[in-house]
Amino acid sequence: MKYLLIICLIFLPTVALAASVSDCDPNSLQCLCPASKGVDEVPQSQLNPLDAPASCDVICSQLAGGDTGITAWQLQCRVSNVLTPIDFGEIGSTEPLVSSAESVISDAFETDFSKPNLGVEIPGLNFSDSSQRVNTSEGVEIKVVSSNYLGEYIEAIYGWLLAAGALVAIVLVMVGGLEWMLATGNTARVTKAKERISRAAIGIVLLLSAYSIAYLIDPSTVTFSTLDIPIVERVDFIPNETPLNFPKVEKQVLSSVDTTGGVGWNDFIIFDQTLYGSTPYGPERCMIAANSSSWGTGNLKSSGCGIASFTGVLHTYGYKVPIAQVAQTFYEEDFRPLDSNGCGKDGTNSEGFINSSLVDEAGLVGKRIVIGDRITEESKQEILQALVDKHPVISSYRTDSGGGHFVVLVGLDENDNILINNPWGATKQIRTQADYFSRIKSAVVIKKK
Repeated sequence: MKYLLIICLIFLPTVALAASVSDCDPNSLQCLCPASKGVDEVPQSQLNPLDAPASCDVICSQLAGGDTGITAWQLQCRVSNVLTPIDFGEIGSTEPLVSSAESVISDAFETDFSKPNLGVEIPGLNFSDSSQRVNTSEGVEIKVVSSNYLGEYIEAIYGWLLAAGALVAIVLVMVGGLEWMLATGNTARVTKAKERISRAAIGIVLLLSAYSIAYLIDPSTVTFSTLDIPIVERVDFIPNETPLNFPKVEKQVLSSVDTTGGVGWNDFIIFDQTLYGSTPYGPERCMIAANSSSWGTGNLKSSGCGIASFTGVLHTYGYKVPIAQVAQTFYEEDFRPLDSNGCGKDGTNSEGFINSSLVDEAGLVGKRIVIGDRITEESKQEILQALVDKHPVISSYRTDSGGGHFVVLVGLDENDNILINNPWGATKQIRTQADYFSRIKSAVVIKKK
């Protein structure tokens, strides 16, 4: 029996399950620089606790050289009052995550995070505070939340299972001993009692040594590193093709309650797409009508800026076709992109302004101006010349959400700013050339044959 107790003491876990910087006694943090001549210990005061691994790496790098034999670094601290290795690596294997406490504070991070609320409380389990920091990956700074809730939870569960298992084993040993005492010399009963005691002893040895066995097989199965969870920045979703008001925009809201729309810059007719939330754009089975509190889908309000822009140009040139008919024609001629369910998505294909049958019927011709990833000076001049010649340009620009929105460029003002008829709300807008060309995605010049 004494040998079993010795084995238990040898294999008794001596390292916390959740071993990371966040679990350390802050006054016990140590950086070791293993060398061929021994181990150089670096005082804790030289470490940056906000990024201890990188700090240790830098310090050992400075000590390396010559015949010191220093090629690696190791970080350790006291976890649950046990001196525990928590990280290691070759010199030059890390990058500083933050340079100082001030750099973190200057980012004005939120630090008040809700801790897990367990349905069944585990006595002695006190979750540590999560923290925020900046990780640098391939030159890109990423804000993350560092948390070790999972490791702490598993560690607490393990501790209680260990105690419960040990208690059961002790009870079984006591039962076996009682059976032995009451056996009164009966060989069979004595043997049964001995077997019960032996099995309980073996069970408690395996229970107490489970951690060490798992650690020998693969340390990562019992050592839980702090989780770094990337922070998802809030982005306000804006439906595709819905415009954002540009800064410094002069606009005049026009009346367009009838089917012909209002009159925008340079006497070009302008349609208000927001009035057509009940007009389908694509299969009618896919349409959900828009209302005051919802965009709906598959209607001209949600994705019909290209149709409204083109219809305004057709009416200006005297081809008075209803906007619903324009939408139906673009859908039938495959200029309305569809998803896998056959429902409309992603607005309008600008090829329709060139190749739709409506272009030919109206006696017009459309010419695409090549934009590419970034508009060239030649393309800028081609657009500006079209505006000087009073040819409308149906153009899409990149919204802040990354989508696109079609408008009609109809001319230049006295300061060479671009005059824009915007179908969203039927508004007249003025943009500087630099502002608009920095966002332009496509452009089609419409001319009479």
